[in-house]
Order: sequence, then structure tokens, then C-alpha cells
Amino acid sequence: MVTPYLSSLHKDKDSLIASWQAVHGAIAGSPGRGATVADLLGYSVYYYTVYRTFGHGTDLALSRELLGQLLQLLAQTTRAVWTTTLLDQVTALAWLQAELARYPAATARPAGSELAQLDAALLAEAGALQAAATAESRPRFLRIMLYFYLRNRQQLPTGHWPQMLTMLTALINAPDSDFWFPFGEANTASPKPERTTALGLADGLAGELLLLIQLYEADGQLAGIRQQVRQGILYILSTKREVDFSEQKYAIFPAHVGGRQQEAAFDNELSWSHGDMGQSWLLYKSFELLQDAELPRLAELVGLNTLLRTDVRSTAVTSSRFDSGAAGVAHLYRKLFLASGHEAYRKGYAYWLTQTRSWLTHELPNGFYGHREGDLRQGLVGVGLVLLSAISEEELGWDRFLL
Repeated sequence: MVTPYLSSLHKDKDSLIASWQAVHGAIAGSPGRGATVADLLGYSVYYYTVYRTFGHGTDLALSRELLGQLLQLLAQTTRAVWTTTLLDQVTALAWLQAELARYPAATARPAGSELAQLDAALLAEAGALQAAATAESRPRFLRIMLYFYLRNRQQLPTGHWPQMLTMLTALINAPDSDFWFPFGEANTASPKPERTTALGLADGLAGELLLLIQLYEADGQLAGIRQQVRQGILYILSTKREVDFSEQKYAIFPAHVGGRQQEAAFDNELSWSHGDMGQSWLLYKSFELLQDAELPRLAELVGLNTLLRTDVRSTAVTSSRFDSGAAGVAHLYRKLFLASGHEAYRKGYAYWLTQTRSWLTHELPNGFYGHREGDLRQGLVGVGLVLLSAISEEELGWDRFLL
């Protein structure tokens, strides 16, 4: 893997900084900061990343203060159900808490009790999900695995991470369990109930396989992960089609596969959350685990095809947003470039950064992000994080909790 200094290669860095300053001004002036879990989380991650980029202690202090408020809010709220959205949020919290632990402050409010409460609640939830071992429990269980994977191990009770690994090992040792992916159900003698399998990064198979790859890297004893990832890759590849731009068939892979006949449903979305770029990223990363030389070749074919898609018709990009807009596309090209060193991806990165800036010139004056500035995926802070990565001289790592 190459680690070039991307921002030094961007010809218009001053314009990137100007765009970020406009975004930062809107974020700093947001009247609704801190109203919800999503806001507190988004702003705390954002200000920590601003600190990492520019080194101003006031930003670090603000991030720490907002995180403390977030932990208090979570501790005061009783939750009967841990939704995938909430689990995504506490996973980001785990990453941020581990990062802030690198910069101890004598004046910081101790957060041990709230974290211990959160750790215990998530460990109990993981146990219930592992016992249920259903397809519906898998996305939530894997998110809890990511939470404990990202947590600062020195701040965790001694037995928590080993308990999580034991649960995952038990599930891996039952590969035919309903917990795992419904590969090939249409061909079984007694088909299971009809399911829909999303294939994207945000809420689909690609994201779950990438998490399994991370977990294997954390503990090479989880040998069964290799087989799950291999089967998942083969399943995704089995859904591909030939593209034909003249017929508006832009995507190689479907958005989801569903029904007893496992019918593929295609759309033209190109984004962080869904589409071919996520599959290309998965194929590059899976080579690190499976060591199959065909995987980076396929990853390149898929990734380079996405570069031909630049208009609304072929991408469905209509905003600067991270989850479904230009900022997320730009950041994925950054990831593809860092994984491969392919110059074409760097050009794609520069193009979509320019598109992000273009959308912002319309969105910021018109209040497009009003009342949702703090949302990491759908709000303005997500765009700000992408711009910070573009102007920083180091990898900021904020995307680790997003896979």
C-alpha cells in the first residue's frame, strides 16, 4: 500500500482551504449544536479532527467537552432496543474516545463510569444477539464487535474483548447458522424465508465483509473469517453484469439481491453508501486477507469504470453530502488511490473534490444543511471532514468507524 501526501498533489489547495473555511463558519455558527446524540457526536469528531489538522488546543478542548456531554446524555437515556443507527453512533464514539486518550488533560472530566455503563450494556446486547443468531441480529452484533475493536483496550475491563472474541468464534464455528449471509439460498432444497441482501458499504454485505477483514487482522486466530469473506466475495461477483452506457446500465453490481430467486435490483447510485466504488474498495482490501491476485485486477476494472460516471444521470449525485453525495465519492477515490497508487484515482479524487466545492457554493447560502449540520453521514460535518482530509498533511483516520 502506498501512502502519498495527496494534498501536496492537489493543484488548487487554496480553494480547498477556502471551501473548508466556509463550511467551518457554518458549523461554528450552528444554533442547534449539542441538541441530540447525533449532533454531539458529529461536532466532537469534527472538532477533534480540526485539532489534528491545525493543532489548536481550543478545538481539542471543545471536542473533549462535547464528548463528555454525549456520554452523560447516553447514560441518562434508557434504551430497550439498540438500533443500527445508534450502534453506528457509539462506534464512532469508541474511536473518538480512544483518540482523545492520546492527549490526556488534567482538567478533563473523568468519563470512566459512563463508559463502563456503555461497555456493559453493549456486552449484554452482544450476548443476546449471539444467542439469537438470526440474520436480523448480524448487522447489530458486528457493529458491537467494531465498537469494542475500536475502544482503547487500556480503558476496557480485562474480560470484555476476549468475551466478544469468544462470541464471534462460536458464530464462526457455526457457518450454516441463520446468522450468516444467505449465500445460495435459492438453490437449496428447502429455501429459507425470503430475504433481501443489500450489497453496499453503509448497510450491506460489502461493509460487513470489510469489518470481518479488520477483525481477522486484529486476531489471526479467527481463521473461519477467511471462508466467510471468500464466500461473500464470490457471492458479490456472481451478481455482476455487463455495463452498457448507451442503455443507461452504468453499475456493474446491484444495489441489493432479494426474493427466493435472488433477483438483482440495479440502480445508478454512485456514493459512499452504495454502488460500485464500495465493491472496488472491498476487492482491494480482501486481497490483503485472501492473497488472490485476481482480486486487485477485478478491483481496478470496477474502480476505473466508475471514473467514466461523472453526471447526475450516471451517479445520482445531487449534493455535497458524505453518504450519498460528492464528498463521499471524493473520499472513496482517496481510499482507492491509497490502496493502489493508481494515478487515475487521484484524478477522480480531485474531480469530485471540485464537485463538492461546487455544490457547497449553492448549499451554504440556501441553508441546505439547516438543522442537521452535525450529522456525520448526512450533515455538514461529514463534508467538513472530507475537506480536512484533503488539506491535511497526514491521514486523520476519522473514517475508521465508517469502514
